[in-house]
Amino acid sequence: MQYPGNNIEAGMPDYAGARLFGASGAADIDFQKLADTLDCSRNFYQVGIIYDDGKQRWLVRPSRRAKSNIKSEVSHVIVTKVRSVSATQATKAVVNTLQAPSLTNEITSTAIACGATVATVVLAVGASAAVPFTAGGSGVIAAMIVAGGLATAAQCVIGAGRLAFIGTGHSDDVTWLDSQGWYNTTSTVLDVISLAGAGAGLKSTLETWKLMKSVSSAKAVEWLKGLSRAERKRLTEEIIRAQNPGISGAGIKAAMKAGVYPKRFPAEALQHTLQRELANALVNTSAFAGSAMTGTIRHPGNAVQSGQYVIGLLQSFSL
Repeated sequence: MQYPGNNIEAGMPDYAGARLFGASGAADIDFQKLADTLDCSRNFYQVGIIYDDGKQRWLVRPSRRAKSNIKSEVSHVIVTKVRSVSATQATKAVVNTLQAPSLTNEITSTAIACGATVATVVLAVGASAAVPFTAGGSGVIAAMIVAGGLATAAQCVIGAGRLAFIGTGHSDDVTWLDSQGWYNTTSTVLDVISLAGAGAGLKSTLETWKLMKSVSSAKAVEWLKGLSRAERKRLTEEIIRAQNPGISGAGIKAAMKAGVYPKRFPAEALQHTLQRELANALVNTSAFAGSAMTGTIRHPGNAVQSGQYVIGLLQSFSL
């Protein structure tokens, strides 16, 4: 039977023989106990063990794992020594590794925030060419959407700054920043505002979807391809009703006759609006995705801690 990693073992001196003649010093490592421990795990059962003293590699135990062309499996475990075996230093190294910021999450969350910011700016520039499907939200809703966009932009700037620190070898500064109450509170507040704005934006998209369903039985993806003349006529009337609650059919006809509204909104303008709503939905959904990766959704306890920090801060000012 062939075993994986036989090329790795080829020509490698035997550890037992080297120990017998005193050629390899690893008396403080219990390889038999290590082998027994590895064999208790399915993923490491009968793996080969190699000892690397920094100058030479020694074969402690050959691999007895059957080669598989279907899946990749561990064939060997390499054991080496570090300069210090101090329990305190080893613990510190593990803790530092766990506390170090995840570069993958940093890049992804920053890309989401910055991408949403750029998309929001582009959508705002083209807003004048869109047909207002609804009467628009209240001043509070509109303020929430604007605040959410600004909060997302701030998250983009902060994320870019964190990546710059990590990229220039200042990960310790980022770790220190993450330990500061004021910073975590600020980040949590920005995330909550961003989520609130995204929720308000999705509410507007849902209203548009309901309006479209009332005039067309086609699937949502078909709306982007175009609407018939009859559908555009019905949609125009529904838009007028949405913008003028309580208006009668006669009032709609009078408004059209007076030129306040067209009999049918142009197909191109409607398509532009639907595409814009779709883009808005994607942008707003990304806020929830970013929060699920590194924000309040992933760490709901941050909201409680931030609230406690704010209360404590206010109490300190009142003393």
